[in-house]
Amino acid sequence: MKLVIKPPPVIILRNICLLLLFVPFLSSCDKFEIPDLPPKEVEVVWTGSELEFEAKFENLEVNGSYVFYDLEENLPFSGNIEILNSEGDPWLSHEYENGLENGERIVWQNGKVYEKYLYKNGKLVKSIIKRGKLVK
Repeated sequence: MKLVIKPPPVIILRNICLLLLFVPFLSSCDKFEIPDLPPKEVEVVWTGSELEFEAKFENLEVNGSYVFYDLEENLPFSGNIEILNSEGDPWLSHEYENGLENGERIVWQNGKVYEKYLYKNGKLVKSIIKRGKLVK
């Protein structure tokens, strides 16, 4: 013998009312068009000390990948960050798009480029300079 559980009539009636309520809305949805938005071309530049950086940003794990978040905005960061050393000179510059490494990552030491890498969509594409020497 098969046991069949039927929902109470009140739930059935509620579901029918909800369906009747949303059918006119659903049928009108095709009248709206989502505009094509141009790609985000505004470069946001953040500059600050290492302590300021640690207070403002964090790498958070999302679906197995790390996403760079602006903690004040509670959004993945897009733009270029520049962390300054104690003398106020650049120590690290890194580009992000929607929280993923995208563009150049440059590390300075004694005012000279010590490391330079190229990233695309969160993946390392190329090492250009390592330990102050050009990578071949």
